[in-house]
This record gives sequence, C-alpha cells and structure tokens, in this order.
Amino acid sequence: MASYKEDELKLYVPDLIAVRERLEHSGAVLARARIPERNVRYDDAEGSLSAQGKVLRLRQDVAVRLTYKEGDTAGEGGVLSRFEAEVEVDDFDAMQMILSKLGYHPYMIYEKFRTTYECDECEILLDEMPYGNFVEIEGESEAIRHLRHR
Repeated sequence: MASYKEDELKLYVPDLIAVRERLEHSGAVLARARIPERNVRYDDAEGSLSAQGKVLRLRQDVAVRLTYKEGDTAGEGGVLSRFEAEVEVDDFDAMQMILSKLGYHPYMIYEKFRTTYECDECEILLDEMPYGNFVEIEGESEAIRHLRHR
C-alpha cells in the first residue's frame, strides 16, 4: 500500500555548486541530471485551497504528475510532514482542461531546473529558481535530520 506521507526539509542555499561538491564528496549518487521543470498550482475562484494551506499542482519534467498536498506540520529540526498524494498522467494539456472544467484555475506558475541526488535513504533535490537556489531533502524524518548534519 502506498504511503501518503511526505517528510521534507527545504533550505535556501545561495551556492548550489558547493552543495553539489559536498554531496559528491560524501558519496551521494546522481539520480537524475539537471532537467527543466514546469509547475502550475491551481485554486478555485475563492482561493479556498490556498487559504486552507492545500496545494493542487500539475508538474511536468520527465513525466506529468498531478499532486495534492495538505497539512504542513513542522517537526523536529524544521522537517515538514504532510499528506501528499500524487498520480502520473500522460497529457499535461488534457489535465489542465479537466482542472479548468472542475472550476480550478492556475494561480501560480513557476519553472526551475532540478538535479536529483540520492544518499542515506534520502532524495536530495537541488532547485535553481529565478528568485534563488534551494535544496530539498525528502525521506524519513530521522534520515533527513541525520543527513542534514552529516
């Protein structure tokens, strides 16, 4: 049975090159080279999803995925835990049309480049965005905390 729990730590990091070098020096494995990613977040006319801290996102990179998230809970060491369900779809434009017909409209669109590493049962995502660089560490809470201080 699939787990619908996501644990992650997000960090603003001005120098991704230094992070990449540290990851590679520590034995992290490059899981996916730098790729472009398009993200569209949706809400209804009242903005009720955002007001409740819920996320409905359509993402396109090497695949197209529709994601629903809710319930950010800050844990020890800044690790966020929340419900996340994600499904792969095969047509970005058709999924946009379905969401529109259901009453959802794009309210935030952002693009980035993402490089993915794996280390100590965690996925480390290096994100290059127009307004800054970020590192996301996803995995079990304890593994994330351990990796962060490694």
